[in-house]
Amino acid sequence: MRLPLILAAASAFAVLAAQATPANAGPVPTHFTDFATFHQHNTFIETFQFSHLQVYPDPYEVGDLTLTTGGHNIAYAAGAAPFAPIADVFASSTHSAIEGLITNGLHFGPFDSVGFDLGNLVGPDPVDVTLTFASGGVYNTVVSSSALQLGTQFQGFLAPAGDFFTGFSLSSHGIDSRIAVERFVLGNTDCGNACGSNTPEPASWALLIAGFGAVGAALRTRRAGGVQRA
Repeated sequence: MRLPLILAAASAFAVLAAQATPANAGPVPTHFTDFATFHQHNTFIETFQFSHLQVYPDPYEVGDLTLTTGGHNIAYAAGAAPFAPIADVFASSTHSAIEGLITNGLHFGPFDSVGFDLGNLVGPDPVDVTLTFASGGVYNTVVSSSALQLGTQFQGFLAPAGDFFTGFSLSSHGIDSRIAVERFVLGNTDCGNACGSNTPEPASWALLIAGFGAVGAALRTRRAGGVQRA
């Protein structure tokens, strides 16, 4: 009798533990659905949009972002029926996820903010969003997307303090649905326009100038000392 009771108790405990464990045990970003509010948190924004009716290589590298779909990367002209009123969107020629690799610091970065204007070439369908972090964590969530006839929906994420995004994956629930992205956005909350660039900020310039001055003074003193000893 004791063994079945022990097993039942252990099973119940495991169920309760599973229910108490969050789906995302790693970093949990702040989620935004309004671009203006998202933008207010960023001092630097890098955006990527596409020219209509073009086929891009797969993978396709643009700025600090490398995009791949496992098929053909295509920018659809969506300004006319049946996709109006959206101008141009990036999508895949196949039913596959859109994946992005964020190369922090290649041009700018690191980036603690990422966002997408999401739509669907077929109809409204939930989108699975997977985000990866520099800390090694992974975050998963499900967001909504609109049929392009109705526009796109912004979905933005801000990483916890001290962490940065390294990549993302966007995959649709429906078998026949096709994710379309009007705009990809990368941002940083505190790096300013000099983020990741090779141009020093004013404070860095001050330190450099002070350092050069100290080196010059030391050289002059050394030379003067050498003359005196001679």
